[in-house]
Amino acid sequence: MKRFQNVSKYRNAVLAASKREDWYSFPPGPTQLSVAGDNVPITASRENIAFRIGTAGTAVGVRSLKDVGRSTIDGTRQLHVGALVTALRFSSFANESGDVLAGGGDDGVVKLWTISKEAPAENENNALSWSQSCHERRIEDLAFNPAASGVLATCGGNRLSVWDLTAKEAIWTVSNTGEVVQSINWKEDGSLLISANKDNVLRVFDPRKSADAIVSGAAHGGTKATRAIWLANTAFVFTTGFSQRRDREYGLWDTRNLSSPVVLEKLDTSPGILTPLYDSDTSMMYLCGKGDSRVTFLEIQSQDAASATAGVLSYNPPAVISGAALIPKSACNVMSCEVARILTVSSDGSAIIPVSVTIPRKSHADFHADLFPETASSTPEMDSAHWRGGKNTPPKRVSLNPKAAVAPSPAGDQIAYKAAVPGVASGSFHRTLPVQSVASSVQTAEAKASPPQSPRAAPKFALPKTSAYRFVVGKVQSAFEDLKGLSTAVPSESSALQANNSFLAFPMTGPGGRLAIWPVATTGRLPVALPGIVCGSDLLDFHLNPFETTSLLTATDDGKVKLWVVSENGQPEREPKISFTAHTNRTSIVMFHPTIRDLILTSSPEQGAPTVKLWNLRTQTTIHTLSHPDIVLGCAFSPDGEYLATVSRDKLIRVFSIRDGQELQKGASHDGIKACRVLWLKDGKLLTIGFGRGSQREIRIYDPDNLLNALHTKTIDTSPSLLMPYYDEDTSVLYLSGRGETSTLMFEITEEGPQYLTRFDSPGAQQGMAFLPKLECDVRAIEIAKGYRISSSAVERVSFTVPRLRREFFQDDIFPPTRDVTRPALDIDDWLSGSKVELMRVDLAPIGMTPLSKAPVEVKEQPRAQVLEREQTEAEIKAAGLKLMFEQAKKEADEVLPQDEAEGVDSDEWDD
Repeated sequence: MKRFQNVSKYRNAVLAASKREDWYSFPPGPTQLSVAGDNVPITASRENIAFRIGTAGTAVGVRSLKDVGRSTIDGTRQLHVGALVTALRFSSFANESGDVLAGGGDDGVVKLWTISKEAPAENENNALSWSQSCHERRIEDLAFNPAASGVLATCGGNRLSVWDLTAKEAIWTVSNTGEVVQSINWKEDGSLLISANKDNVLRVFDPRKSADAIVSGAAHGGTKATRAIWLANTAFVFTTGFSQRRDREYGLWDTRNLSSPVVLEKLDTSPGILTPLYDSDTSMMYLCGKGDSRVTFLEIQSQDAASATAGVLSYNPPAVISGAALIPKSACNVMSCEVARILTVSSDGSAIIPVSVTIPRKSHADFHADLFPETASSTPEMDSAHWRGGKNTPPKRVSLNPKAAVAPSPAGDQIAYKAAVPGVASGSFHRTLPVQSVASSVQTAEAKASPPQSPRAAPKFALPKTSAYRFVVGKVQSAFEDLKGLSTAVPSESSALQANNSFLAFPMTGPGGRLAIWPVATTGRLPVALPGIVCGSDLLDFHLNPFETTSLLTATDDGKVKLWVVSENGQPEREPKISFTAHTNRTSIVMFHPTIRDLILTSSPEQGAPTVKLWNLRTQTTIHTLSHPDIVLGCAFSPDGEYLATVSRDKLIRVFSIRDGQELQKGASHDGIKACRVLWLKDGKLLTIGFGRGSQREIRIYDPDNLLNALHTKTIDTSPSLLMPYYDEDTSVLYLSGRGETSTLMFEITEEGPQYLTRFDSPGAQQGMAFLPKLECDVRAIEIAKGYRISSSAVERVSFTVPRLRREFFQDDIFPPTRDVTRPALDIDDWLSGSKVELMRVDLAPIGMTPLSKAPVEVKEQPRAQVLEREQTEAEIKAAGLKLMFEQAKKEADEVLPQDEAEGVDSDEWDD
């Protein structure tokens, strides 16, 4: 086992106070900071700082973030509250007029101000936009919804409310929260709200559904205040509080099960209430308490198994702390590797001292993308009306790279940087450079710069012009509802869902490694107690038998592999049919061979000697043992079943022959050390999904005969979630879905590399997807892929179709004969004897349905061209009139009159 392979780059963060001339100093008098009572309320936006001032603490002072030095009367705006200010909070979304600030007092009144960018107003009437008596007792905490603008949560006494600031009304109120609510905080996607109460109980609420807590559990046992912060968009919550012995402690809690903490550590015995400050971009937590003379910082791991790692270097501030706040990440000096900045209030109320958190790097001329993942934008993706309607849209992520931020944001803000170019003094927090000048200053270092980050949300790719799948349409349909107890603790090497045409399998929380089994024919609401398998140890991976729909394999933490039999109605046997110890350490990967019956693969770290083993399941004997120098992250058999590809944490991809177990090729894989997946393409090439530098998710394609360099590399976006791939070799379409995300990306694999097609968005964060064999698709409806999608509360059917005009014909251009993956090509004994067979293919054309290639040619009647007469000129009209007159006159001259045809009288007939 390698000791330092997972050392964090933030572990050696350096905390240092700025120079005294860069403090925010306050002279004695009405503008001095008020430090009476508990922690001083202070908050910051990208433009301003808001804090409690005055000897009585009944006013709010607002000061520009750039206005460092000694304060003046004109430099500090005063907003009068009329009561002791107990809570302050800036909204993360600024409007066109300026920053939105909410403040609460001990009289239960909440006020809302708009801090304009113009000169400070003479009184609060120019800034006050809303005032409401929200609670009968003092306001304990305020929390703006981080995903929707105009939504504010307040708490006072034992009452908790959510307000629509646009409609100026309370949209949710609950009064049965036990004792006094001391702290509230939103989940990053704005869907859930957590509260910490004086009765030492944590409660999770969904304000759009019910007034009752979704889940609750006991927190710290002390009598002093508890503070709770949701860890970004995960299921984990961080708290600070006191034990029964009055020791200060912090804890990590899984909101899916609040019966016991995941982590609970004693910090010290100081009496000051801790203020936790969390940076979701870097997962860093800073702890500041009233009366403290130090700042403690931790790095929180909340993806797979929650943990907290303390920083190496301690920090002792120049003054005792009375309050603290983090400034937004976009206001930090990224060119000096400043990953955070803390504003600490001195105990005598004379100054606000900026504390810079930097990561030591050799050069500050380049933007270090690995230190600065994309941060939340100040432009909301939804408003209060959308949120109230049930919409869940997380904040858009934007890059902090100065070269990627030339255009100012809609609010007109620019990112402030400490000078990092010659000729500008360093160490001044108030000096702001235009983004364009910073970008030009680092342009000369473009060759050395770290790879730029790609936009996280809605990636824009060039659309292929001739693809038959450009307009593929995804559809989701609810099938199994009211799912409770889904386990999200399975490692990234495993899938959270497996499915066939008989039943579903997914992991459940609880001891002993539980795997739920449910028949696909029984739809609707799921029971609380699902039938399933208890493996006896923590479940790490599982795989359904592709050739027998009534059996599956499980791999557990004790190194055992078990084969279970499931009846046709979805009821599993209590005892496994086969059980054997595959490895001395945990078995992290297990899978069936795609073409050979009773040939399986297992992988394990093996206590520092990682191996991949091929097994004869019938006799439980090892066929080959493939040694690796580091942990194996993913495995894949070739379509013909003759080769095996692996990717491991040593950033290498390897190809083995499963006939003799020999390593044929190896080469460099992704630069990141996070999880990785590998699969084979229909033309024999290899495709991997992994991470580049700075958590950039990538697609790479390799020639298995030469793995030294990738043939194609496609950067997708920046996200910590591993994309789970599914490749349809018939259509060459790649489907990518990330755990904890709401979208599925689709690419077409061409000779020119992966070409982006479209994305399918669905409500709710998914934990996994499982696709069915192509034989299960409805070709009459032109369905090219079909499967299931699982979230924390439901399992849904997913279907992907291609729109076509002549649907009465079989679309043989997109439905070629497919490989029959439901029947084995060889038995294990035949394969061991050296036999080889051609893979069987099945025609998907329904009986009696004419292929499109043989359909009669459509004869479209061409519309006849209409001859339009040209408008005549005046001369042409006159000439045509004269011609008509002459023709009429000539006709009249040639006409024989009736009297001309009458016979005359002879002359002798006349009488004299």
